[in-house]
Order: sequence, then structure tokens, then C-alpha cells
Amino acid sequence: MRQLLLPNGLVLESALAEFSLFYNFIRPHQNLAGLTPADAWQGRTWVDIQQSDSDPILVEALDGLLAGYYLRQ
Repeated sequence: MRQLLLPNGLVLESALAEFSLFYNFIRPHQNLAGLTPADAWQGRTWVDIQQSDSDPILVEALDGLLAGYYLRQ
């Protein structure tokens, strides 16, 4: 957060919402066996993800400070 220019509360609120989406849908978690929280909540497994026909989509958040791949189902 120190690397972001946050001139007011609305910008901060937007940045936190963007981080929350990235954290839950893009970033894999070690304690969830490499799944995202969204995948785990929906009961997906790595087998489900590997069987997906869609290509991963590069996602950048917070002006490029965060980057990862979204694996559509």
C-alpha cells in the first residue's frame, strides 16, 4: 500500500476492493494446495482446473504491483 498514491478515502476503498478480488480469485494459496480461495469455496480441485479448456488470462492489479493468472472454469 505504501507504493500507491491514495489521495482520499474513495481511492483507498477502490484499491482495497481491487486487492480483495485479486487475493480471492487470482492468487493461489499454499495452504489451499495451490488453489485460490474462490476455487476452494466452490469445491474445485486441481483436476478440475487442469481439465479446463480455457487459456490462462494475465491479470494485473493496483497499477501493476500485483500480477497473476486467472484460470477460467
